[in-house]
Amino acid sequence: MHQLLAAGTITRDTLVWSSGIGRDFVPLGDTALAPAATEPPPLPAGAVDDSLVWVLVAIPLGSAILEQAVGRTSISLWGWPLAIFLVNLAVSVLDERRVLRSGVSDRSIRLGAWVWLVPVYLYQRARALRGPRYYVWAWLASFAASLVVGGEAGSLLNGETYLGTGVPACDSRYQIRQVRQLFDGLDTVKAAGIASSGVTNARELGASGDLRTCAAQIIATNAQSYTVVYTVDRRDDQILTNMQIR
Repeated sequence: MHQLLAAGTITRDTLVWSSGIGRDFVPLGDTALAPAATEPPPLPAGAVDDSLVWVLVAIPLGSAILEQAVGRTSISLWGWPLAIFLVNLAVSVLDERRVLRSGVSDRSIRLGAWVWLVPVYLYQRARALRGPRYYVWAWLASFAASLVVGGEAGSLLNGETYLGTGVPACDSRYQIRQVRQLFDGLDTVKAAGIASSGVTNARELGASGDLRTCAAQIIATNAQSYTVVYTVDRRDDQILTNMQIR
């Protein structure tokens, strides 16, 4: 058995049986035939630095607060989510290296395959360290809080979130996306060979019932800024947006 182990034909996890073992197969490492340990066992979960884990936990809520502070309309539609994804990926990779240096040797748990999906990575990390999973729940709570503070289309705290009821706020992600699509679809814009690259200073000029009147500056690919005025009108289950370039 030791020769087979040395040759790599079998491992300590290979199931073996003999008349003295009992009725079931057991891993070779759990029998008297197991060779003496030649490397230290993994460190306990408490001995691994969790500082980067708490950075991952803080990212959803922290990014939502930062997005509110700097103004969501000053950030490109895809730039912000991409930046958050890259930060999560970088922190997860650094933490994975720290975990592997701790001596975790359970090769059935592939941390590297999950660094792009934070909650699954945190769950796999807890399994690999055989430790508590409280930071998984902490991340889920942080993510839920980020939806309240920021959300896809605004903030529940200030009434700017569009969840299918009411009228979307002028600077909500949903409405900014509509404004950019309308701008890009104008015949004069297409004829000029330009498109929107961002929206700034989206604001409400007035509101009456289910109608909002808004204004914003559209930054085009020709580096020019265009002032647009648009209305957001809720009719039954439809949101209608009309826009004019000033």
